[in-house]
Amino acid sequence: MLSIIVALPGQASFPRQCMESLLTQTYADWEVLVFPYGALPQWEYPDDDRVRISSKTEASLTDALNAGIGQAKGEYILFLDPDTWLDEDALAV
Repeated sequence: MLSIIVALPGQASFPRQCMESLLTQTYADWEVLVFPYGALPQWEYPDDDRVRISSKTEASLTDALNAGIGQAKGEYILFLDPDTWLDEDALAV
């Protein structure tokens, strides 16, 4: 399994293109962990069991990334910025 950690600044809008690019991956054994920091953002998120959104707001980017590492279940970890998106086969083995 691959754990994908997205640290989301509180003032950011929902990273729709980022999430859509993950939900359409040809490789399916992954989880996404979203950790807001700075402030709790106001946005809707996808209804997918592989996506977990933290309800706790971390103080900083570093805290958000460390929280993600602590909760990751995957053998590998990918850090993804919320303004980044992937081609549909980017995670394929």
